[in-house]
Amino acid sequence: MSEFDTITDFTKYLNARADLIRSGKLSLSPSEAELVANYLLMMEPNGEHRFPLISDVKGADADADTAIAFVQGEYAYLVRSPEYQRRYTANRISYEWDRLIGLFTHGVLNDTQFRILDTDPTVELAERALRIMAREDRVQRRVLAEAIIGAREALEVQKMGRLARIAVTPDRSTGEKVAYVFLVLAGVDEMVQEDYRRVRATMLQTYCLAALHDDRDLKLCVGIAVMAISDKGDSEDLVSYPQQEWTPELLEDLRVARDSFEVLQKPLELKTTAIHASSFPPDPAFEGMSRQQRRALERQRAKQQRSARRSR
Repeated sequence: MSEFDTITDFTKYLNARADLIRSGKLSLSPSEAELVANYLLMMEPNGEHRFPLISDVKGADADADTAIAFVQGEYAYLVRSPEYQRRYTANRISYEWDRLIGLFTHGVLNDTQFRILDTDPTVELAERALRIMAREDRVQRRVLAEAIIGAREALEVQKMGRLARIAVTPDRSTGEKVAYVFLVLAGVDEMVQEDYRRVRATMLQTYCLAALHDDRDLKLCVGIAVMAISDKGDSEDLVSYPQQEWTPELLEDLRVARDSFEVLQKPLELKTTAIHASSFPPDPAFEGMSRQQRRALERQRAKQQRSARRSR
């Protein structure tokens, strides 16, 4: 569970494991650790992990009854590899997403949520957003956390009063289209705390409703608002809105809010964000190389790895 520490990653592994065992294509694995290692090391072009097959072995003469066996030491070898260390380093930022989930969950369970948008906080309102956040896998959490932290850092560098970013992704459970709005608003030191939170929450609501209005295929919009790095203190807001039934009154309210806060005044074309991150980030040594050069280096390293395995 230290390797699959999100519910999505864990259930994907368990399902793949069950499919492999029930298929009869696994003849032997010395331990669970070797199953984990082989699952992590096989990856589809879309970034999804899977277990290796006989067909993955170059030159293997396999028929329908051929099964695969894993050997002792694969996991120990994996965790000592530079690929694993790059994965570990890349995942560090993703735990900011876990921190936010824990922070908002603590507020729900202890009834310490801040009252925003003239609405009393309830478990039901927060749960809708928290469920979506909790379903994100580790690589996606890495990308989303980078978006939030990057927005806060960009606001400081550009000396802006606010900065918003929108990410559109598929729900990890249903495949439905979901949007995240990340809003950073400076100026808490210049306003009464309640006024600042009210303004920030209203802006966040406007961004979320604008996203839902401009893309009717969105099923849900989750909004997270945070303070600027340079402001004193710390506070976060979480809201979520399902796709709306756009009545004339609601459309007019949104138009006024967009004009008042200068929020996405032109219809926004929202596209699903393609996740280019990999569970195992590429080796920086390949940067700038041609495909032929990369393959030559990969072959050289693979040869060295095989030699290292034989010597163990």
